[in-house]
Amino acid sequence: MIDSTNAATHPRNEWRCDDCGKLLGILRDGRLYIRFSRGPQYLVGFPATSSCPGCGAMNEHRGPSDR
Repeated sequence: MIDSTNAATHPRNEWRCDDCGKLLGILRDGRLYIRFSRGPQYLVGFPATSSCPGCGAMNEHRGPSDR
């Protein structure tokens, strides 16, 4: 699922790729919940860095006030 709409239209608890808008994680209780389709799940602290599984772009999230 690639969502190319402007990141400003997404809820603040969603971490999305800066390039293609794909959902990378969800902010929960001050940490990021990351889940890959039918695969591993992670609950991580900040800062978090991830390559987008959709377009390959590198993304960084520095914390709850980052978005």
